[in-house]
Amino acid sequence: MADETAGFTGASAALGVIREENSWIQQQISAGQLTMEPQAADNAAALYEHEALEADRLADSATGLQQVPGLGEYLSGEQLANEFGKKAANCSTGADGSVGTVRR
Repeated sequence: MADETAGFTGASAALGVIREENSWIQQQISAGQLTMEPQAADNAAALYEHEALEADRLADSATGLQQVPGLGEYLSGEQLANEFGKKAANCSTGADGSVGTVRR
């Protein structure tokens, strides 16, 4: 379970770096200092569309992580399943929150 937390935390940190890079690019665009070859723009758009589809797929997968079946019908099994679901849905470190950040 510690490995999963480290994975989510690492992914969240990587998303922070990407967010900073996107902010810098947006500043360059706003200042009129970013130029791009038409073919490069087309390639970037195609890559963006591909990655957007992948983000949608990951979001669907992350949503599925919030439901943990098969831990039994005893109270302890249900409580454990609920805790795994809460961890996956955590907005700052969970899979659902991290994927949501990527999609924005």
